[in-house]
Amino acid sequence: MSATTSLEELAGLGRVLDTYVTAGPVPGCGVSLSIVVTSVAVEDAGQRAGPRESFAGARGRQSLLIGGEPAICVSSVSSGVERPVTGGMRVLRAKTVISCVPGDDDVLISFAVMVAQLEGGASPDTSEDEAQAVADALVELFDAMMTTVRWLDDQGRVITDRPTT
Repeated sequence: MSATTSLEELAGLGRVLDTYVTAGPVPGCGVSLSIVVTSVAVEDAGQRAGPRESFAGARGRQSLLIGGEPAICVSSVSSGVERPVTGGMRVLRAKTVISCVPGDDDVLISFAVMVAQLEGGASPDTSEDEAQAVADALVELFDAMMTTVRWLDDQGRVITDRPTT
């Protein structure tokens, strides 16, 4: 990566809206977490089925609601998959959720989480199962965070079909 590479270039065609990275690895197990929220333009939305229809018919994918809008889980790395080491880290879990946006069929929002273990970052007393349990807990926290998403209009009012009390 060059010094001039922007976050938007890293996200491909999307626009990075927000990012979160742990301040360092979880002590003892060397596990860290990153979350990237990106908006993605839907090209030629009028030429084919919209994302709402596509999400409803997606086989083999987990459908869900994000703030009352249709969403789909498009990728996940489970604990049983061989994990490659890249750049001195090993991906333990990864998950991407793509959601429709209220009132805008031309934009989708992507929420991506990755939990990685730094090579050599775990203490010798930490087992693989313990590091995986931390990664699983962090993804479970991400899943819980996704249940709290609320859409706001341009006036800052909540747009949702479910109660916010």
